[in-house]
Amino acid sequence: MKFLPLIFLAWSVSVFAEEKVLTRGQSYTVPEGIVWIVKNAPSPECRVCTADLYTKGKMSQVEINGVIFQGIFEISFYSDVNGPIKLLPGTSVWLGDSRPTIVVQEQKYLASNK
Repeated sequence: MKFLPLIFLAWSVSVFAEEKVLTRGQSYTVPEGIVWIVKNAPSPECRVCTADLYTKGKMSQVEINGVIFQGIFEISFYSDVNGPIKLLPGTSVWLGDSRPTIVVQEQKYLASNK
């Protein structure tokens, strides 16, 4: 019974997490105190693609399967097999030519998100 409040808290955080649609042609920056988790990325439209997501600026940080990458780089991904892709606070991104949109889920950034 003492775990019931923790289970409800975990459920309520996932239910009320906001989703945001990133579209090609715009630049985005993850707000302070927020982490974006890539939830849905429609299949690529191109046969020979560049990258799905570009980062810019020295504050860019992306976590993939527990490993944090910092800097300016290009990301290409094909499935959820490699674990969640998390865009950490202050990260500036824009979509490449391969995907028209990407859906991210916003969550509060806590030390436990690392």
